[in-house]
Amino acid sequence: MRQLPAVVRPWIYFVAGSLVGFVLLGEFALGTLVPVQIGLLAFAVVGTIGAARGSRGLEPWPAFVAAAEIAPLTIASHIVGLPHCDTVGPAVPCFAGTRDAVTPFAIGLMALVVAVGGMIVFFARAPSRNVVADS
Repeated sequence: MRQLPAVVRPWIYFVAGSLVGFVLLGEFALGTLVPVQIGLLAFAVVGTIGAARGSRGLEPWPAFVAAAEIAPLTIASHIVGLPHCDTVGPAVPCFAGTRDAVTPFAIGLMALVVAVGGMIVFFARAPSRNVVADS
């Protein structure tokens, strides 16, 4: 069976990451949990290091993390800057929840930046290696 070109593999991770990000992190609100965001940040860091070293097993993970972070960051961007409702008067948009929205957002933003950096490293190194599998 013929292997996929090495440049195609990250796109499979990107699609899977976008599904995970939308369903699990966005819809089920797992993106608001700090341990989940720390795990994604760890995946992004390890994947970026793997892309820099040319590790074929680790280099697609930044694409997964970048795609997974898009939905929760978009959702959280609407509430992260709002003040708490006990500090503002009536008719002012505010955040009524008691949970911290800033910390998961900041960690997710760091994970996205690191993951995009890993994708840039991967695609910058792609021409220097054999991107088409031998037949």
